[in-house]
Amino acid sequence: MKKTLIAAAASVFFIVACGDDSSSNASNDSRTQPTETDTKTGRYQVDESENLLIMIPDSTYRSECVAVGEDFVWERLPLNGPDTLKYEFRGDSLALSAFRNGKKLPIEEVFIGGKSGKFEGTWSQPSFSLTFSDGKLSQTTILDLSQENDENPDFMNSFFMAKLYDAINEGNLLTTAKTIFEKDSSSVQRAIEENKVNIKKNEKTSQVFEMKGKTFSIDIKNATETPIYDGFFFKTVSEIQIELSDGSTTCKLNYSEKLVDKDLCHGEKSEFLVTNVLKNKRGETMRDSEGNEIESATLYRDTGNDSFSECFLKMNLD
Repeated sequence: MKKTLIAAAASVFFIVACGDDSSSNASNDSRTQPTETDTKTGRYQVDESENLLIMIPDSTYRSECVAVGEDFVWERLPLNGPDTLKYEFRGDSLALSAFRNGKKLPIEEVFIGGKSGKFEGTWSQPSFSLTFSDGKLSQTTILDLSQENDENPDFMNSFFMAKLYDAINEGNLLTTAKTIFEKDSSSVQRAIEENKVNIKKNEKTSQVFEMKGKTFSIDIKNATETPIYDGFFFKTVSEIQIELSDGSTTCKLNYSEKLVDKDLCHGEKSEFLVTNVLKNKRGETMRDSEGNEIESATLYRDTGNDSFSECFLKMNLD
């Protein structure tokens, strides 16, 4: 079953740090499945003479799995400081614009619902809201958790199956197991015709077919994508188990993907850790005290390709 998140746009103003492919929850070390809303808190100050709003997050750190030489270390990294915005009250609306190096940037969000000329109260727009009260600030992001994919998908019409037919016919290796989630009926039909596949039995998660004088069976034991919200961004993690048999040999493909936590953050897991160069909210590369780029691992991915490929090639050589 594939689940897809459609995320409402996150505020560009109260995001204090981000990476290329991921980010960490600024308020704690957890990375969890999302709920309907996510709230961050902080303080605010107003400079009326310059029409500046200064937003100061409560959190002062984030935890990341940081690459240190050939090893990985779970570290707390300091967050960027306060975020300064240019504000303007326009009747019953509040407009906030990014403000960098003394200049107003062409990035603007408009809120309604508060009282004209006063920050106190709750100001909203479709994707999130800001609440100002006695110098305290909270931002609530609205998360759309709707599922746009079939709850009972037909994996036999996936791009994975098209490549499987090709691989059996040509003796090549398969592509990543995650293509099991890519519906591609036209590619499947093309592969069936070109590879002279004779389908004997077909269901959404299993199939028996003949090719090259052999009878094969495939069984999708598990194929799930789970939505994860790590504080700023959405991502999915996957678990896939597939069995392929030619009647005498059975090859098992076990694909595992999860977010990195403290237990997975060490050099012994380095071959499975996917790294990214960290960037701050301005898009600048984060560097250590010696000027080196800081890389972090937020995703653990074991494709299971090695053991499956070895089995699969022997199956085709018999």
